[in-house]
Amino acid sequence: MSTIDELLRLADEAAAEVGTAVSDRWPIKASEVAELAGPARAALRSALEAAVPQWIPVSERLPEKNVEVLVAFAEQPLPSTGQYTGSDRDHDGWCYPRENCDWMDGSAPTVEFWMPLADHPCEERFASSSEQKDTTP
Repeated sequence: MSTIDELLRLADEAAAEVGTAVSDRWPIKASEVAELAGPARAALRSALEAAVPQWIPVSERLPEKNVEVLVAFAEQPLPSTGQYTGSDRDHDGWCYPRENCDWMDGSAPTVEFWMPLADHPCEERFASSSEQKDTTP
């Protein structure tokens, strides 16, 4: 079960408890409370999908070109970083650190999944320092 599905399951359990508590005190059925919670559940799913990183199969979608992402190889247990370049000169259009090359038989590993990298914890500091260094006329 994915993290998002687990969080939604917990939210459903909490909503069921609220529905029971509400129906015990007011003239509304627990099923009506659950029906009202449907749009909130959809909004919660959207928010969680945006906030919780998920592995994306390359067969479903590729990342933006030349943006560093986390990659998972079909042949290796540990993820690495890489960029999708789309170039024929790279391994199936992927560029990643050299230590991931020359897999046992001399071939390059296959990127099977990717996910965006988290923002750097000091991103604001780096953004402000790059603005200060910019001397473009």
